[in-house]
Amino acid sequence: MRHGMRRRRRTRPAALLEIHAHVEEAVADGAHLVTGGHYDNLLYHPTVVSDVDPEMRLFREQTFGPVAPIVVVKDRQEALAVANNSDYGLSAGIITRDFTRALDMALRLETGMVHIGDQTVNDEPQAPFGGVKGSGYGRFGGQAALDELTELRWINIQRRPRTFP
Repeated sequence: MRHGMRRRRRTRPAALLEIHAHVEEAVADGAHLVTGGHYDNLLYHPTVVSDVDPEMRLFREQTFGPVAPIVVVKDRQEALAVANNSDYGLSAGIITRDFTRALDMALRLETGMVHIGDQTVNDEPQAPFGGVKGSGYGRFGGQAALDELTELRWINIQRRPRTFP
């Protein structure tokens, strides 16, 4: 190292540390780490945390990382109550063989999108993509994008004075 030059210390990005804090706090509060829960350099390993309580930050806040918090419920009614007890509502996935029950649940979920028989992340260019609550900043995709990004106006030019009754 040349004289006068300081060696830069490498730091973890704030997002990585935030993900890790969510997981560590949940485990400290009684959740169980099934797998993962650690990182190498900038890679956060896929993580599953069971017995998550809806009051934990891992449930209440958006953890933008490969973390799956598992909340155990006794029935569909409790599942809907837990799912809707969130400040966010981008997407939901319902995995079941009973599509009639899934459709009933989908109609009662407070989310912008519901994928029955599929994961929560699905995107098609012609479909409107967006959420509700804290996840709701409009829609993009297909006609929804045009509607969202267009300000409909009416401009009229009357070249001669109009006669009024």
